Amino acid sequence: MSGPLLTKSKLAAAAASTLKPLEDELPEAKNALAQMQPEPVTVTSRAKQLYRILVASASERAYLVASFFKDLVPNVKVALLAAKLSYRAFGFKSLEEMCEYLKNRLTAISAEDRTLEQFANGMRGRKWWFIGTILFERFIKFGPVRQFLDETARDALGVLNERIQPGKAVRMVRADGSGMLVRERFGPAAAGLEFHTPDGRQSLDFGHIAFNKDGQWLLPTPTEIKLPSASKGVARQFADFMRRMLENKVVLVTIDAQDFKQLGPGAQGLKAAPLEGGLVQLELPTDKLVFDPLARNQMVVRPGRRAWGEVKDLEKGPDVDIGVSATTKYESFNFWTLDVDVSRTPFETLYKAVFGIKD
Repeated sequence: MSGPLLTKSKLAAAAASTLKPLEDELPEAKNALAQMQPEPVTVTSRAKQLYRILVASASERAYLVASFFKDLVPNVKVALLAAKLSYRAFGFKSLEEMCEYLKNRLTAISAEDRTLEQFANGMRGRKWWFIGTILFERFIKFGPVRQFLDETARDALGVLNERIQPGKAVRMVRADGSGMLVRERFGPAAAGLEFHTPDGRQSLDFGHIAFNKDGQWLLPTPTEIKLPSASKGVARQFADFMRRMLENKVVLVTIDAQDFKQLGPGAQGLKAAPLEGGLVQLELPTDKLVFDPLARNQMVVRPGRRAWGEVKDLEKGPDVDIGVSATTKYESFNFWTLDVDVSRTPFETLYKAVFGIKD
């Protein structure tokens, strides 16, 4: 299988950069019945306060939000220090910007048609959603692993561009597998931080995009970022991504505004909507998206299972393990697995700081 150049030296560099239920018959039956009943949900004061925010009227909401998050900034600051991390590792320019983002994401949680007990019962799942989708995903996108992802995309793009010679077209494929001739080499790659369909569904976690002069564009290394349990379904997500590219005429991609300027003439004329934080959202035509027929180079980045269960910080550089997985369940393809040797401890510390949970 052809793919990006994953050399031992590059893996070593990536590792170094990553830092780091008859009740009336017998008493025994009564006891057994009691044991089979679900345990009552413990509604903590913080879960109750968050639930009140989510179901509050507009007039009440501002006061409740201010009260819930009154210690957010100092709590997050202490948590970052304890984890030996900076807000920059999550893609923020300041501690205050990070806290505002976390607050906005938390207060956007849906609580429709839920009772307080139901809401409290879902707090554990909400915890791992928060850690995986918000904290770990941003750490991979903006932290030290990003360098490895950038280099891998450049290598994959370079291998493809070598096959595109002047006056000689190369056959590439669309999302439906049909061919498309490519005559021009692709320019510099920019990191796509979010990929959504026009109806708001996320279609890919991360991936670099590159354009040629004919307006054709490429994803050298489409990437999913998952916690260990969620990564079990990544093959289906890769297949769903291709399907969504067929179902929609455009895909919305968020990139850094400075990177947009460097995409070259093939990206000129694209619809670009400015976003907060120096980002822009591009509207890319899916009929111009092409893939290397020899290797789609899809990747999943996840914590290594053993390290994720250990109690440690990110002070020292962990190992990075590269592997290859295959699937034939949805369609037949291979994909890269990148296991990052990081513990969940720093991320749980930040979760507790944001939710105001005391040990």
